[in-house]
Amino acid sequence: MINTNISIKDAEDRDISSIMKLIHLKAEFDGCPELVQATPEKLKQDLFGEKPLGFVLLAEIAGNAIGFASYHFIYSTFLAKPGIWLDDLYVKAEYRSHGIGEALIQKLCKIAEEKGCARIDWTVAVSNERGIKFYERIGAKVRQKTRLCRLDEKAIANKISDCKIMSNNSIQNIYNFLQISDSIATSGQPTIDQFTTIKEAGYQIVVNLALPESPNALLNEKQIVEVKNMQYINIPVIWENPTIENITEFFDVLETNHDKKIFVHCAANKRVSAFIYLYRLIHQSISEEEARNDLHKLWVPNEIWQKFIQQVITNN
Repeated sequence: MINTNISIKDAEDRDISSIMKLIHLKAEFDGCPELVQATPEKLKQDLFGEKPLGFVLLAEIAGNAIGFASYHFIYSTFLAKPGIWLDDLYVKAEYRSHGIGEALIQKLCKIAEEKGCARIDWTVAVSNERGIKFYERIGAKVRQKTRLCRLDEKAIANKISDCKIMSNNSIQNIYNFLQISDSIATSGQPTIDQFTTIKEAGYQIVVNLALPESPNALLNEKQIVEVKNMQYINIPVIWENPTIENITEFFDVLETNHDKKIFVHCAANKRVSAFIYLYRLIHQSISEEEARNDLHKLWVPNEIWQKFIQQVITNN
């Protein structure tokens, strides 16, 4: 039964202090007080600015805020109608079982009707048995076969980063391109235009392990790279005779520039993939299986290179 002393109102900016207190109480109830990032300033801008992103209903008794419902509007393409997403519903512990939650829901239903909404959706923790019973009692259908999916801020940023890597003027179209980490990428010989792509992808250093006479080599590669304000380093590795001096210099370059984005290439990403395999194994403590899997995406080293790889591992 609804307590007739309860008043439900649309929150105003003067209510921000009360809203903040209720948000923190809700977070404590949910067991995640550390997740609250809301501030009075953010709430004022997002809830009471020119274009509000959300809305709050406050439940009051004698002018004291004792519960709230926060919501925003959504849209169903199946129904071609708007809806309401109920983000948070909370009533202070000492005021529960007095019809306050139901009063907030009733007010939300009136808003939904006025706006022509087809439905109101929200989530409930599977462990919140009391809440589930309350929602079922007021007529809500608790769906068992659907699950909440969420991309948090970190996941969104990671996905955008992935998209940038894939869309940076088709950086993946560079011959035998292989992304090793956020700061290291490898490939076979890029074309002149593809060095622009490499620059636009944020790489600061280009390391070339090929010889000037290697297939598709660019005789003026140093100038091409440096005119784009990238550093150019050439460590010419003879295909039939890679040396300890070569790998030592390579390790030094990567270690010295560990805080920069480095693009490493040779003719076909075979020299490079072997050198990167050894670098990850020895200097980055990557598992042998993971390092080997990336190596074998490009080639399985021949006898000369297998002996060289084993020599470097033994020496280290």
